[in-house]
Amino acid sequence: RAFRDAADMLADKKVEGAKTATTDDFIERKEFRVANAYLVIYATMFDAFNVIDGGGEGTTAADDRKMSLAEWEKGYEAVKYHGFKALHDISDDTNVATVDSIFGEMDADGKGAVMLSEWCEFLKQAEIQGQTFLGKWLGSGDPGPGPMDLSVWLDGLGQREDD
Repeated sequence: RAFRDAADMLADKKVEGAKTATTDDFIERKEFRVANAYLVIYATMFDAFNVIDGGGEGTTAADDRKMSLAEWEKGYEAVKYHGFKALHDISDDTNVATVDSIFGEMDADGKGAVMLSEWCEFLKQAEIQGQTFLGKWLGSGDPGPGPMDLSVWLDGLGQREDD
């Protein structure tokens, strides 16, 4: 996910001398720092997912790499302060029906379990819709309203476009 998001930052162009390759198949020099930022964001998403999946013991042989409703109900409070709007917005007085409803939103395919890709997409969309700073980063390169311009990224990271 981090690679794809970073590679989409700049306009897609055909790679000279290649039959089908485009610049979106690679992370260009100007996208490298952004790729590192995405790695940190998605690693934090994975960490939060991992805290819930399997009961919070990290990655173990017993993990099934999907989050059940029971795991979500038991573990959502442990990830509340991981820095993502969707998790932080779950208040201490949230009732079971609301927690179950949030799980239903995350479970995009409706199969009764949340995969890591669904988890990341849920967190990403909450950031984008909440118009948070992370949402501007995560929405960059995606079609839709308000993506952050690469020059804003680079200025924020202390790099100029011509670096």
